[in-house]
Amino acid sequence: MLALILLAAFAALGLPTETRAHSQTTDGYSRITVREDVIRYHLSLDFDELRRVTSLDVPPVATTAEREAALLRDRSGILAYLEPRLVLRMDEVSCQGVVAQTRVENISGQVYAGIVLDFTCPGGAAGRLQVRYGVFFDDQDPQHRNIATYRLPGHNGRFIFARDARDSPWARARPRDRYAGSLCSGLSTYLRGTTTCSSSSRCYWAHVDCEECSR
Repeated sequence: MLALILLAAFAALGLPTETRAHSQTTDGYSRITVREDVIRYHLSLDFDELRRVTSLDVPPVATTAEREAALLRDRSGILAYLEPRLVLRMDEVSCQGVVAQTRVENISGQVYAGIVLDFTCPGGAAGRLQVRYGVFFDDQDPQHRNIATYRLPGHNGRFIFARDARDSPWARARPRDRYAGSLCSGLSTYLRGTTTCSSSSRCYWAHVDCEECSR
């Protein structure tokens, strides 16, 4: 009853009831994998959140078929929204993404938009991958977070993107850092006689791009 009274008050004041009534912070989910020369990024976003910031032509209350048709119809609009907010770089060079698949997902009883993006990089998928995630933070929900799991060559893990943590953790260390340099030197000495360290792994599991290791 209280919710109805508040909505009526918002309507009487001429305020957008959907925006006013929306206060729930939602989580997003990412799965990052590498397939040959393609980086596959499976992104799951709250459907209504995505609808508010894109041109998805579908009413708030809709069937699964209607939502899936809207996702398929406006893949270009979805990509236009995501491109500046989901940036992948390989060895400091930007990768190009395309929307490969879209579908409606149900996660814990909540309707999500499942968006699969395939990224190709000029030098292939073997190198030092960086991900910068900025979806929803600045235009929809500053409290939004995205729970990411990643399976990279020699490096698997989990990380939570948030407004103050937009960069992938494995992209933080730099070879010029004193600690990183020492670690690289030690790793290259230890791994030089093994098959663990190669140009395709680049010491991902150590969170460092060890140039020495690939020599």
